[in-house]
Amino acid sequence: MAGSGPRKGHRKSRKGCSACKRRRVKCDEVKPSCSACQRLDIACDYAVSSARLLETSPAGIHRLSPTDRFDFDILDLGLLHHFTQCCCVKVPSQHRRDLWTGQVVKLAFEHRYVLDQLLATSALHCMLISPGKTHLYLPRALLFRDRALRTVQPILQAMQSEHSVAIFAFAGLAMIYSFAERTIRADAEGPEYDPILHLVECLQINRGIATIVASQQTAIEGTWAKDLIQMSSENDFHRLRVLHQKAGGAEVLHQMIDEHEPSAPRRAAAHDVLSVFTSNIQIIAWRGGQDDIASHLIHSWTTHASSDFWLLLESQSPVALALVAYFAAMISLQPGFWWFEAWPAMLMTRIKSTLGEDWAPALKWPQELIDAHLGTLSCSE
Repeated sequence: MAGSGPRKGHRKSRKGCSACKRRRVKCDEVKPSCSACQRLDIACDYAVSSARLLETSPAGIHRLSPTDRFDFDILDLGLLHHFTQCCCVKVPSQHRRDLWTGQVVKLAFEHRYVLDQLLATSALHCMLISPGKTHLYLPRALLFRDRALRTVQPILQAMQSEHSVAIFAFAGLAMIYSFAERTIRADAEGPEYDPILHLVECLQINRGIATIVASQQTAIEGTWAKDLIQMSSENDFHRLRVLHQKAGGAEVLHQMIDEHEPSAPRRAAAHDVLSVFTSNIQIIAWRGGQDDIASHLIHSWTTHASSDFWLLLESQSPVALALVAYFAAMISLQPGFWWFEAWPAMLMTRIKSTLGEDWAPALKWPQELIDAHLGTLSCSE
């Protein structure tokens, strides 16, 4: 079997440039411009980061510098316009699109962290559709993302009900950004980029966001924000799941989990998550992948997965990688969500090259689903 051990991470340096720190990637500390910044053709700055300054001055979190105020240049206004016209066009219903492009934009001018996350997300989308203008949009994406995280952190640490709607909107945008930034990460890290490690980070962000949102669900249900994202109950999902028929393709992986995972708690966690992925895939396929239930199934499972599953996933064991293949198949069935584009093929390439032919039977069904979906997209384009 090809190398199935976990990939080693790198030691983080406190002396790296500001851009690499914002991207959370390794910096080779070459001066005056590190290799990653040279590759991305962006400015390389070794100044002390604002995040470290805040560590020594908690009160500074609440003081707005001139660059933190609601001032815009033409490019920023263009990002705001782009968000309303392009970023949300694939949200399942017109009503929900109107909320994202109307109410959320209004909310953004009341809560700076929502505005910054919105602009960061829009900048990433502009990068994806206009790669020749990366030098314009990448610095904006990094700036707004960094500022959004710095601003929202103290609010999350002392969460109050008056921020519920704003945090809910921020959460959705942050989730999109975490998946969409794969282009930045892949270009900056080059051959060292590990999509599995990046996916683990995305899923953990999604899990944390979903937990916060769930804690504020009562406050959100009494507002317009309740329609931003589907928040159906577990009973709703159970009624849907009993409709699915047993998928023979998943049975091979169930058997291999028993054969290859020595830890009983992790075996149980793997079987549970595989069962959820299998039923979710069939429900999404049955419903055409174009409604709110389908979207919610893709994101909600992280809050119900056990701690043993997360330990398994972080280990990047063969069982964990095979489970990721089913996640890749699941997101491939959700059409039009630009932040998921390229993820299924990218993940399957990494998984198959690591696991080798021994695991090919367990990967056959998710690979067929991904291939069928990509073929459908190619025919419709």
